[in-house]
Amino acid sequence: MATKLSPQMMEDVLCEYLEPGESLRHMGYAVNPPNLLIVLPLFVLAVLPGAIAYQVMMKHYIVGTTDSRLIAVRFKPSWKALTVKAKEMADVVAVPFAQLSAAKTKARVGKIFTVIRSKDLSPVLHLKFHRAYSKTNRPESAAMVEQIKGATGQ
Repeated sequence: MATKLSPQMMEDVLCEYLEPGESLRHMGYAVNPPNLLIVLPLFVLAVLPGAIAYQVMMKHYIVGTTDSRLIAVRFKPSWKALTVKAKEMADVVAVPFAQLSAAKTKARVGKIFTVIRSKDLSPVLHLKFHRAYSKTNRPESAAMVEQIKGATGQ
């Protein structure tokens, strides 16, 4: 049965992808929104098709950091509420901080969103953490940014 995404559920999902001896330092919920140039024509036709296309094309991630890596697990939420089923995990991106540095990763904390972006990685990594998702999403994502900046020398 699906349940609402909670910090404990995020930790359980991320722990499956930890290497022996690793522990999670920070974790949060992020999205990768679609390019607006793709969705904009649908918004011009009518608001509803544009809104539906935007939500369907959005990618959802559970993101965590360890002492040496960034782990992003993509999942498929249900439409009624933000719920997760373990079977619906789509893919995992685990990137060492050294590789983030070589890929010229940009990380910043804004007023509404915290953003981690790296175009040089395969797949391209573009994660947006919204401050209003939960009480812990903003401080956890800000701590991830500080950890990435410290590890990559930004």
